[in-house]
Amino acid sequence: MSHIPLDNLLAALSISIHRANEILKESSIDEFSKYFDETHDEEGQVSSYTPTSIPLKVPAGDGSHKVIDVPIVALLHHHAMALENVKVEINLKTVYWEEENEMLAVRVGPLDQEENQPSGISASFVLDFKLNETPEGKSRTYDNFIKHL
Repeated sequence: MSHIPLDNLLAALSISIHRANEILKESSIDEFSKYFDETHDEEGQVSSYTPTSIPLKVPAGDGSHKVIDVPIVALLHHHAMALENVKVEINLKTVYWEEENEMLAVRVGPLDQEENQPSGISASFVLDFKLNETPEGKSRTYDNFIKHL
């Protein structure tokens, strides 16, 4: 029966949680960039981003209306998703001390028949998400678009 050092198992969990948080950050940036169009220079490189706008009819103040281009990003609610708490519950009934390597290890695979326990390792993961405050740079960008309305 093979085994995994317990410290490797815990390191793998830590790395997975870190990656999940990075994915959430990247997702926030990807979502934000949907509201901008790329402008390219002569070589085809991105030189700037222009906010995607929609025409909006607004009161002009004298009873009439005027049409203004409003950046879509200024009309949306923006919060970043983040991991607030990560609760990992693992039931490891097959942890043992490995004398040869002087380490705690976890057996992987089915348990012995006479142990009268379910085959394999029981594990349960609970991820708790929360909405973070909007990052300062995004807030200032939104404020800049809104003040021109």
